[in-house]
Amino acid sequence: MSMRMSRSGLVARSRRRYGGMIVHVGIVLMFLGFAGSGYKLDSQVLLRPGDTHEIGHYSIQYDRLSTNTDDQKQMITAHMTVFEDGVNVGGLTPARWYFFKHESEPTTEVGIRHTVSEDLYIVLAGYEVGDQAGSFQVTVNPLVNWIWFGFTVLALGTGLALLPESAFAYAAATVPAGTATASTALLAAALTLSSPTSVAAQPLGLQGAQQEVNIPASALEIDLRRSLVCMCGSPGCGKKILAECTCVEAAATREELKGLVAEGLTRDEVLRFYVDKHGSQEALAMPLDEGFNRLAWLFPYLLAAAAAVALGGALVRWTRHGREPQLTTGNAQADAEFEARLDDELRNLD
Repeated sequence: MSMRMSRSGLVARSRRRYGGMIVHVGIVLMFLGFAGSGYKLDSQVLLRPGDTHEIGHYSIQYDRLSTNTDDQKQMITAHMTVFEDGVNVGGLTPARWYFFKHESEPTTEVGIRHTVSEDLYIVLAGYEVGDQAGSFQVTVNPLVNWIWFGFTVLALGTGLALLPESAFAYAAATVPAGTATASTALLAAALTLSSPTSVAAQPLGLQGAQQEVNIPASALEIDLRRSLVCMCGSPGCGKKILAECTCVEAAATREELKGLVAEGLTRDEVLRFYVDKHGSQEALAMPLDEGFNRLAWLFPYLLAAAAAVALGGALVRWTRHGREPQLTTGNAQADAEFEARLDDELRNLD
């Protein structure tokens, strides 16, 4: 009991220092998670039963497409087998759920495999029931869980730094001797996170969709899908980029976009087509780099340059203002010395 009291007293006296250390560890973990997004892998593929897609160190095999119905919805499910470095690590089942009376607004169910180092996401973007073909969005996102774990560590450190000393004394007096320490609890949490888990499907919310198998045929088409947004106006869409939106309007736009690229239009010509079609640049993910838009991009730099010039001018004025009294004093001293010397010379002449 006395040892427990002494340890809690030591932590209580230095709680701000220990809390600050833990906060810094949390920040480092979060920045590692953010840095991992730079190594994100993303692909969109068309697969038929038996086909395999390679992404990173994963090999994803498409097994089959199943259709099931209960009293609330119809479920279109893709059955995938995931191999990591050649080892079977389980299956994922991305799906589309069509609720009765809301068939035009299915939920997109994402197959997710969680590990401490990365997450694997598979989305069933489109399908054909007849030949079992499926269009899949496959993403490998490294270190994404480190962001959440780092934030948890940061919150614990902040709480430790802000706790009053009386709380430690109360905890030392009331917590049983066999209770695990905070470090043990953190270690257990880390071990729990380190074990890979697979989530069959998770709902992303209602979004209008249709049966679509439309894979971009060129790098230009992929770029254009990320340069245009969906214009359906549905609250569930929120003007997502065409590469991610699954609504009916987005599917029709992707089909139209494929035709424009097949006709030989360039990137600028396609973007101009949609600007003319909608009467504004609202359909673009980023404004065109021309005219007022170019000036808008340049404005922050012009503002920074003007601020730098103004600051430099102010510093010059302050410097000159500080030197003027010194120059005046120096001139006065020189005049006094000259007058004294002149008086001496005149006296000598007399």
